[in-house]
Amino acid sequence: MKVQHTVDAYWTLFIHILSAEFITKTGYGMYAYITPVDLDKAYQDYRHGNTPMQVFVREYVRLYT
Repeated sequence: MKVQHTVDAYWTLFIHILSAEFITKTGYGMYAYITPVDLDKAYQDYRHGNTPMQVFVREYVRLYT
């Protein structure tokens, strides 16, 4: 499976917030829990929804902790 998307400011911010949330909640970075493909899917889910980024990330991390 080839993952393609345009890197934009939201993508960078999403990675930063998601990583920080995983570290805060678990003490480990996001790649200890998810793969790059999972990360891309999470970002696509966020982009297609109406939930604010911080809320989406908080709920997403809660599924893994």
